[in-house]
Amino acid sequence: MKSWACAIALAMAFASSLSAQYGYFGQNKIQYRRFDWRVLRGEHVDLYYYPEEEELGRVALAYAEASYDALERRFTHAVTRRVPLIVYASHSDFEQTNILPFIPPEGLLGVTEFLKRRVALPFRGNYAEFRHTIRHELVHVFQLSLASQTFGRYPRFRQAGMPLWWTEGLAEFFSAGEDSRDEMVLRDMTIAGRLPSLPDLAYAYGGLVYPVGGSIHRFLAERYGEWRILELYNDIWKYSSFEGALAGVYGRTIDQLSDEWQYWMRQHCISSPAIPRRHSCSSRPRAATRRSTRRVSTGGGGGRWCRGSAASSSNPSTSSSRGST
Repeated sequence: MKSWACAIALAMAFASSLSAQYGYFGQNKIQYRRFDWRVLRGEHVDLYYYPEEEELGRVALAYAEASYDALERRFTHAVTRRVPLIVYASHSDFEQTNILPFIPPEGLLGVTEFLKRRVALPFRGNYAEFRHTIRHELVHVFQLSLASQTFGRYPRFRQAGMPLWWTEGLAEFFSAGEDSRDEMVLRDMTIAGRLPSLPDLAYAYGGLVYPVGGSIHRFLAERYGEWRILELYNDIWKYSSFEGALAGVYGRTIDQLSDEWQYWMRQHCISSPAIPRRHSCSSRPRAATRRSTRRVSTGGGGGRWCRGSAASSSNPSTSSSRGST
């Protein structure tokens, strides 16, 4: 009797953990149709498609191979395994994907699975957005490849987790940069004195990490050189924290880099012809509190909160994604 009681208790605990991770009963993912998957093989990418989207699949493979070549030169690194790219003709088809344990919301433009490094995305009718998303997700593939290479060489050292502003900001910086919406958000935050500091962004998630992270990477590349990005990935095993790696590679503490970036943003604000002179951008911006950072980053529902990653890249079981409003 005691063994039966233990078994029942374990089953209940396991069921509760599953419900917490994958949703409540009645919210299971339903497969409405069976996809006839086929494969187009490029030099580095295996593209999975079904017959209804064969033309789209060939376009996606061309985008992916061009993005891979550009990122290989920029990272000076080659991914050691082939990249599986799974394309869906619509978001309703994408909702049936087995790559994610949950139903992807409508704002989700693409996802990169950390464990098997599979990239999946729907086509929403916009080829520019489609190309941007493919490159954004391939940046995550390169990031994962660099991280696994570094910690494969030094397995005894503890892996320092990278914040989302770094991983997602780099994906935006290396994909398409800022669009008009991102520029509007950054300009408004600068003028209003609401730019967060880098320490405030350590645990930030949501839409804020994409434009702000991309802006920080653009500043770091202009001021200190883009080559330091690769150096950080190669040397991060030497440090117990991301802040320590940042200080070691850039020669500045995270607070110093934060002040320099905010000053750089104010300079761009003053020199921008779209900003009227009556706005005072020269004063030091008020540091955003953690509460205001969360409010800005998660506001607007789905928004652009998942444009790059839904969770920290330090967790290998989670996935990285890109979304929009």
